[in-house]
Parts: sequence; structure tokens; C-alpha cells
Amino acid sequence: MVPIETAQLLLDTLRLPGAVDIAPLRARWERADNRGVAELMKREGGELWLHRRLTQIGIPKTPLVSTNFWNSLDRSAKKSVAQNLLVRTHAERVMSVLTRAGVPHRPIKGVARQACAGRFPFADCRATRDVDLLVPSDAADAAWQCLTSSGYRQSSDL
Repeated sequence: MVPIETAQLLLDTLRLPGAVDIAPLRARWERADNRGVAELMKREGGELWLHRRLTQIGIPKTPLVSTNFWNSLDRSAKKSVAQNLLVRTHAERVMSVLTRAGVPHRPIKGVARQACAGRFPFADCRATRDVDLLVPSDAADAAWQCLTSSGYRQSSDL
């Protein structure tokens, strides 16, 4: 359980850059009870977002947060980045296969958020675990055949 003051601090911290004054925010982190925050953010999939925001406002470079809190958040954020890179690699491979076969497709959900990261701040901060693509219903069989002939299988077959 995270204290209500800490929950409000998290909400203020996670706002996009420019929405909150950094100096008072840093002072609040100095007084914050951050027990349970890293675990909460990991459970909610927000560890990378919080890590990036705390880095932006200079928290890791100061003694404002406990070493245990920062190390836990840092580990979780790095795992999220690695997971996202793995999913993005698979997504690029799958989309390449579909493109070569002429199967129309569009990335959705996590893959689409990652693709928008250059235009929308923090769009890539949510961990994604799979490759979600949208194909027209009349191209679904062709997409499936294309993917299975390229070595992909249903996860239930693994």
C-alpha cells in the first residue's frame, strides 16, 4: 500500500514534462515515503515511465531517494526496455514477412505505441509482451499461411 501523499506525488511526477514545476517536485521526493512504489509501478507497468521522469527531473543524481528504491526501479525499467526491444525486433520481422507477401497490416497496441515514440513523449514507456497487428478480415488466411510458412506457430502449439 502506498500512502496517499505518495500516490499524489506519483501522479504529479508522471505528468508529461512542462506540466509541473520541477523544484517543488524534487523537494517532495526528498520527504516522500517511497516504500512500495517500485513494486506498484512494476505491477502497473509504469516503471519505465517513472524511471524516465525521475531521471528528467534529476532525482537519481541526488540523495533524494533511497538506493534500494532507485536500484529496484532501475532494474525494472531496464527489463522493460529489453522486453520492448525484443518485441520490436519480432514485430519488424513479422511485418517484413507480411510486407514481402503483400499482406496489408497495421501495428496496434504496444507495437503502435513504440512506433509513435518519436512523435509522442513516453509512448514507448509501457512494456509490451507481444506483437499485435491488424489485418483486414479477407487477408487473415493469407497472413496466417504466410506466417506459418515462415516458421511461426500458435503459442498453444509450443
